Amino acid sequence: MGDTASRTDAYARLAKLLEPRTIAVVGASDQPGNLGGRAVALLAKFAFPGDVWPVNPRRTNVGGLRCYSSLRELPAPADLAILAVPAHAIVEAVRDCAAAGIGHGIAWAGGFAESGEEGAARQRALVDVCRATGFLLCGPNSLGVINA
Repeated sequence: MGDTASRTDAYARLAKLLEPRTIAVVGASDQPGNLGGRAVALLAKFAFPGDVWPVNPRRTNVGGLRCYSSLRELPAPADLAILAVPAHAIVEAVRDCAAAGIGHGIAWAGGFAESGEEGAARQRALVDVCRATGFLLCGPNSLGVINA
């Protein structure tokens, strides 16, 4: 019985990563080549059934959706944050997510331990902030997961 309970607890802890109802896309833009904007477009194209909230302080809308200037401005804490920002901005983005009540994210950026000592230091800082805040992160250098 304990094994079943621990599996259930583990899944419950990952549910917002695997089956989010709301997604904040941090760094979204309509600029050509912007990964956050691409995420917004793909979520629309494949009819994501929940709310998608682009976040970028320099935009008012992305992909036809209202764009929020910060995570604290969202209507509610998102279940999942797609962090489509450069590596140097990921640690601060995780802190912002945690402060806004968001506990799960995907970091797309590369430039961490795979890129040398500076990246390794950045990755250690990322691990530290995730542990300190309880933030569950898929990544860095990841496009996420597919829940089939």
